[in-house]
Amino acid sequence: MIIKVYLSDFENAFKTAGRGDQFSRPALEAMFNHLEALEEDSGQPIELDVIALCCEFVEVSKEDTLELENYNRNDIISELGDSILFAQ
Repeated sequence: MIIKVYLSDFENAFKTAGRGDQFSRPALEAMFNHLEALEEDSGQPIELDVIALCCEFVEVSKEDTLELENYNRNDIISELGDSILFAQ
């Protein structure tokens, strides 16, 4: 069974899972848009698994990107003002 998830549902899923502070609102929106695009491109639904997403994505400050190993601009999902959202 598949349920359509909207941005507000996506954000609430993080709050309900106790991960409401894991990402900024712009990062959650960028991740949501990225996942929707992946679904459209692949034709396959993506399960909303908050814990898995917290393991797959990381939001860091732009200053901290200098310290990241294997920093690759291809891994960037979105630049968000003072931070960047990466797929790990």
